[in-house]
Amino acid sequence: MKQFSSPFFSQLSVSWQRLGLRWKLTVALAAAAIFPAAIVTESLIQLSTLNFERQLQEQLRSSLDDLDWEINNLSYEARIQALLIANALRAENGNLRVREMMQPERLALVLERVDVSEQPMNIMMIVDATGTVLAQRTMLLAASKAQLLNLQEQITSPYRLAPSQTTSIAALAPFRVGRDRQEMISGLVLLNGAELKLLGLERQGKITLRPQPITNLPVQEQPAPAGTYPIEDGNIGLFAFAAKPLYEGNQFQGMILTGVLLNKMPDLVDRTQQWSTVETVATIFAQDLRIATNVPYLDGQTRAIGTRVSRQVASTVLDQDRIFQGKTNIIGSPYATLYQPLYDFRKTLGLPHPPPLGWPLWVSRRRGFPP
Repeated sequence: MKQFSSPFFSQLSVSWQRLGLRWKLTVALAAAAIFPAAIVTESLIQLSTLNFERQLQEQLRSSLDDLDWEINNLSYEARIQALLIANALRAENGNLRVREMMQPERLALVLERVDVSEQPMNIMMIVDATGTVLAQRTMLLAASKAQLLNLQEQITSPYRLAPSQTTSIAALAPFRVGRDRQEMISGLVLLNGAELKLLGLERQGKITLRPQPITNLPVQEQPAPAGTYPIEDGNIGLFAFAAKPLYEGNQFQGMILTGVLLNKMPDLVDRTQQWSTVETVATIFAQDLRIATNVPYLDGQTRAIGTRVSRQVASTVLDQDRIFQGKTNIIGSPYATLYQPLYDFRKTLGLPHPPPLGWPLWVSRRRGFPP
């Protein structure tokens, strides 16, 4: 047998030889007990970590469903508002035919007096059969840019009346689809910069792009190259709407359009965060751009609106139309995440439609998960 020649092992050997039989048995039993205990402890830690991550993913799934419900509820509120306007048209104009009701002065009065749904509408609009706007009421978020970026929790958001006069919505997909299907439709649609301006929503819709750390990040954890997704330098928005055609007999006479712009809505993400039983944050994306969030920015004081998601997530959700679940880098820190696609309203109607518009996101605030 190989002999150890170091002074430490020589001294250890001498000390062992001097021990009595009773002490030798005690030391041997203690050593035998240590190693199984270490193995069991390690197994319990691993099991505890697995259970925690499983529970976390279940909570993220539940919270994401809540956020998805809130987004869908905006379209439902828009439907309620459109029906309230339709009922008000009848109540205000008695036995007049629809064609006779379609006078700008009459319609403006209806929009001014109509009962409003629980969720304020950015847009309440009545157009004729060609899409020409006859009456319009536009509301924008009343808070300043700094207030909208502030991380302080907001459960409701005040709106203010904004002067705006759209000329025609004939080119908008909700008008064309609602007219052709001859029925009320609702859902989400992605608005580009020109469409935001057309509706008078460009101020609330504009998302200022903000820098984010990418140094030393793997390529897949960095945002996609500029131009990969059509975010138009931040001039893009998600619009939850309802469009109700107005008919007399079988003749299309016009349409009521109502809707809510999701951009910069702090209450939308903050309300759903309250329901979660774990510490989480939420985001809504238009393409790969954060348009509403309570993820903190680098300064720790403002919302990370205007930052972009990693290309591995964007590719999975937008290009492959799949849910992404797992760890990913957000503004320089690793988080447990869950993303799922948001779809254009035409998908639910079984019509040709664009790829996913964006997605809602729930992430755990807990950082530094084991690899």
